[in-house]
Amino acid sequence: MSYLANSNRAILTGVGAIVPEGSFFSKGIDSGLQVTYPFQYGLIQQDLSRHIGAKGFRFHDRSSKLNLIASKNCLQSSQLLERYPSDSINVIVGSDGALQSQMNIVLEAVETPQFMNPQSYPNRGCNVIAGQVSLMFGLRGESTVVSSGYRSGLDAFIYAIRKVENGSQPYLVVAGESLSTARNVQTFSQNSQNRERITEGAIALTIEKEQPCANQNGQPICKIIKYKQFSCAEESDWKKLAEDFIAPFNLYLNRLDYVYGRDEYLEIQMNEHIITNPYDLFGGTVLLGFCNVILHESSRFRHTLLISSDKENNYGMILLKRARICILI
Repeated sequence: MSYLANSNRAILTGVGAIVPEGSFFSKGIDSGLQVTYPFQYGLIQQDLSRHIGAKGFRFHDRSSKLNLIASKNCLQSSQLLERYPSDSINVIVGSDGALQSQMNIVLEAVETPQFMNPQSYPNRGCNVIAGQVSLMFGLRGESTVVSSGYRSGLDAFIYAIRKVENGSQPYLVVAGESLSTARNVQTFSQNSQNRERITEGAIALTIEKEQPCANQNGQPICKIIKYKQFSCAEESDWKKLAEDFIAPFNLYLNRLDYVYGRDEYLEIQMNEHIITNPYDLFGGTVLLGFCNVILHESSRFRHTLLISSDKENNYGMILLKRARICILI
């Protein structure tokens, strides 16, 4: 199904992330600070608790911690909690959950079932990240997880857009994973040729209606122009599908920025230059690639296209029109 933005147009008002080189959030056109592109690979070395405080933090697994930090940065960026009551803010997480925690449960059940601690289950289920984000920030709206592998981040983004355009209150969209044995198992099962590109990190976005628009300068970061989810009966040329998707707006693929993800492969076009597979961030890959584009001040194009597909030829696409911003580290 394909949708054009309507009178309840959804807008992107905040971005927050944590990646190996630091933690950041979108700040507005006067901040003047930037990070290096593409983001670095590997382990985030700094003490994670310094980003968010130690209270209650040590009981969470590392994937949950990363997503909590990205969420905090994003909420700070958008000032969502200052503008909406907490019971009206919804959370959608694009993830298969905390992969390592779920793997540990399976191993314990197989190897040492008599020593399994039922009190640990709330911190180790597939919905743990969404639950912890809601609890830590007091968000009492809907709390949901979308699990569709590498497509989950973009699927969560589209889920939030559709809900907002149909009358829901704002959404916090979160995606990301930590480095772990479980991640390695997933990557090896995909026969990845780019294992050295695997990194950890998380990204969060805030989505709300165009009115009232609400970032620090009274303007959205991006407006959502069109989105679409569909399946193809057979293998198709993703570039041809993308061209058909943007053609009604007199746009061409070589005249905009795009991020295309298919499983662990990622391709980013920015200023007509292409970067391929800069990292593998399970579930959050396309959205973190999106950061490379929208947070880069030098990009000449206003439109950005996000595309995600998989081996079963399921597709998601989002066309956005952005404002010029910088970021604060």
